[in-house]
Amino acid sequence: MKKNAFLFILFLLGVSWATLCAAPHEVNLYGHLVSSNESETPQGIYQFSNGSAAGFTRVAEITAEPNAGAVKAGDLYYVFNISDQGDYGNECYMYIYDPANNYTLVTRASVSSSIMSEAQVLAYDPVTKKIYCAYNDAYYGNRLATIDVSHRTRDLVASLDYTKFITLSFNSQGRLFGITNVGILYEINKSTGETRYIGSTGVSPAEYQQSATFVDGNDSTLYWAACSAAQGALYAVDVTSAKTKLVKVFAHEEEFATLWAGSAVVQDAAPAAATNLKADFQNGALSGNLVFTAPEVTHGGQPLAGMLNYAVKVDGKVQATGTVEAGTQTRCPLTTTQGLHDFGVVVSNQAGDGDEATLKHQYIGHDTPGMVRNVRLARGEASNELVLTWDAPESGTHGGYFDPASVKYMIRRMPADTIVSSNATSPYKEVVELSRPARCFYDVIPYIDESTQGMPMSSNKILTGTPFAVPYSEDFSSTSNVIAFTVEDVNGDGSTWEYMYDFGYMRVWNNESAKDEWLFTPYIALETGAEYQLTFDVRSLATEKMEVKMGDDATSASMGTTLLGEFDVTDYDWKTMKCNFKVNATKPWFIGFHSTTTDYANGLAIYLDNIKVEKVAEAPHTGINAVADGGTFYIDGNNLVLTASQASTVMVYSIDGRVVFDGTLLPRHSLWLESGIYAVVVDGKASKVVVK
Repeated sequence: MKKNAFLFILFLLGVSWATLCAAPHEVNLYGHLVSSNESETPQGIYQFSNGSAAGFTRVAEITAEPNAGAVKAGDLYYVFNISDQGDYGNECYMYIYDPANNYTLVTRASVSSSIMSEAQVLAYDPVTKKIYCAYNDAYYGNRLATIDVSHRTRDLVASLDYTKFITLSFNSQGRLFGITNVGILYEINKSTGETRYIGSTGVSPAEYQQSATFVDGNDSTLYWAACSAAQGALYAVDVTSAKTKLVKVFAHEEEFATLWAGSAVVQDAAPAAATNLKADFQNGALSGNLVFTAPEVTHGGQPLAGMLNYAVKVDGKVQATGTVEAGTQTRCPLTTTQGLHDFGVVVSNQAGDGDEATLKHQYIGHDTPGMVRNVRLARGEASNELVLTWDAPESGTHGGYFDPASVKYMIRRMPADTIVSSNATSPYKEVVELSRPARCFYDVIPYIDESTQGMPMSSNKILTGTPFAVPYSEDFSSTSNVIAFTVEDVNGDGSTWEYMYDFGYMRVWNNESAKDEWLFTPYIALETGAEYQLTFDVRSLATEKMEVKMGDDATSASMGTTLLGEFDVTDYDWKTMKCNFKVNATKPWFIGFHSTTTDYANGLAIYLDNIKVEKVAEAPHTGINAVADGGTFYIDGNNLVLTASQASTVMVYSIDGRVVFDGTLLPRHSLWLESGIYAVVVDGKASKVVVK
């Protein structure tokens, strides 16, 4: 083929002759620096290249020490740390950072020691999206496993016997390579753990953390940030032969816990990044355009003119190429699949590829509905009727297109986990009949069809069901009644009442901040005039304080009656507390136990068990309050008999507030009632009635 014809084909493909003939560009590498001989060098993320240029650029300071490994997985960066600063031995933490937001700490999660080991080595597989690790088990030797950061588990893949790996690295095809503590390169079968010997690198690593990575577009070269006894250095390792070439020596013996590749090093004369990126896919279509404006300046800031080449990437892979004039807008046609996609544009000229412009997390196709808003659960006209309301979602889950008119709503009642409606509208009403008190709430799930469901949004909780009767007791030996209790963490410190089911009691454990923690019983039916006794057992580690109150709802704001003022709990042995009390209204009541320790440096834990409420004196049983109602009715067995000379409006309420009767009774007519306590209202006058 003639050269001119070849150049014409390259032009159609959007590839310049200079670009084709140029040597591969250098790539930016990123590593977590954990040690340097240069004084006062902070630990954290540093950038350097895989070329011969010396020096490092600090990207972000990170104080969490990755002594159990670190890895960049997708859009997040994970640091695994074993701390010896715990009160009762080592504590394990997983730190999660956001690289796109200057490595802002997303969360620090306390995890089980079963998912991490000192000096374990981590790697992320871009094909399966899994994190792999090699670690040493004190009993079983070296092992290969995967780590599930969502469920915080480490799942064994295979034994590695006596082979100790100090680096693990995946190439773009998902092939796993590792270097051992004696400098031998192996390929590892990620499914079986079987190793294939490739050869010796000729480098003798020391007992320091090591790291290695592949770069985009080159699956045959492994870049190894090695630490030997003599120096820290970057090596290029040919994974087909283990032949190793020294790239550069680190001036201060820098040691990196992990390493990954970023974008190519851009030459000053290459184009700057494109601007004004927009994914224009109308009404949920899978075909559309990526819109962008070509740069007007170079990476070095000089004016740029003429025709430029561009490559458009979808999820990191080139999907389209073309040419565009500097400073002009273009629309590049694309067809992709439904879901979240990352788009990128690289503009190039004779000097090479320019800076990549990216547009991340764009949802293409019909998006799932976003979450409903303002979900609220309230009581209806009857005490066992619940009314659920919500506002429709205003956007898709991922900010993409969705048709509000096509959204339906599924309602799931919890904790029974029962779907009570698949096509509900707000307000949704349901009568809930429960034989025992339970805290009921609902999940509202917007959906289009079975495969297009939005995230559930939960309502507040309301206690429903028949109130507990006196005598009432709870020894926390079973979860069946504990789920009806309510906890309120007033100060929001995350340390509040917890059910210790292995031991059968409730506990608050915290010596880092003041305690302001409430535990509320389920509601208990109590009557005016009767006298009750509350008893419970408490104990503590160190010095704790508590108070006990009562109210008509399971919230701290409703606790208006003090049963026991603040008292000290100083003994580890259980101590029984007791008090007598009366109520001013016949209805269900909640009792609240309030942990109030403010001197947290001298406190640690408070325990609660064996709650009992017993009646010690009956209310006066007159059957009817004849003075209050003027003798308009009387009780004959289970019958309420009207004595008025004319028809009267009558309303009868049970002790838990349910309407038993609402209507008109004629003179000498009667109303049959079950045994119990009632409030009776005749022509607007109220009386309390006990039917035996």
